[in-house]
Amino acid sequence: MDYDSLYALKVRVDAELYSRPEAEPVYWAAGSYVAGRDIQPGRYYLIMSAPTRHSYTSYRIYATQADYEEGNDYLTGDLIFLTDEPVSISLEDGNCLSVQGPVALSVAPFTEDERYRYTAPEGTLVPAGVYEVGENADIPVGTYLAYPATLSGGDIKLYSTMAAYESDGSWHLGYDTHYELDVTADLQPETIRVSEGMAVLVEKDVIMKKQAALVFE
Repeated sequence: MDYDSLYALKVRVDAELYSRPEAEPVYWAAGSYVAGRDIQPGRYYLIMSAPTRHSYTSYRIYATQADYEEGNDYLTGDLIFLTDEPVSISLEDGNCLSVQGPVALSVAPFTEDERYRYTAPEGTLVPAGVYEVGENADIPVGTYLAYPATLSGGDIKLYSTMAAYESDGSWHLGYDTHYELDVTADLQPETIRVSEGMAVLVEKDVIMKKQAALVFE
């Protein structure tokens, strides 16, 4: 049997395996997949399986692969976030499933172990709340690296004073000081600098790591 024939056989065997209730989830990268070739027609659960730079991906189901390749209208589709519950999709013979990022499909419901788990970096957990900055206050003056504490991301706003926050919580210091932290593939932290008397509003839990001050001779 030549390589092409052997590979075609493998694709057919894999497609049949994925359709069995006892099978483990199949993990697919971004691309297009055809029911009846890459996976058996049927109903599946679909989840985002790994973080991306935007913490979401999308899927679309086309009637045929030709519709996908020609950019025709798709039958159904949506964005998928890491925190979303599995989406139930139905694939008929010949349908083309297009995914823009990493996904997993399963005939049976996903277990917790099969879903992506976010491990927060080491640091101090700062729960949602309002904190005053100062040497004898809630958060010491300084520079911090901030990470999301959970899969749902983190959110921080800075105010010039506690009075400014209390007068109107919407008047933070501007877009440069509103930090929305996502769980991304490279997980780059935000650098946050706070000074005496400022207020820090944490709307979604974050992990903060204080950075050592630079010392010049």
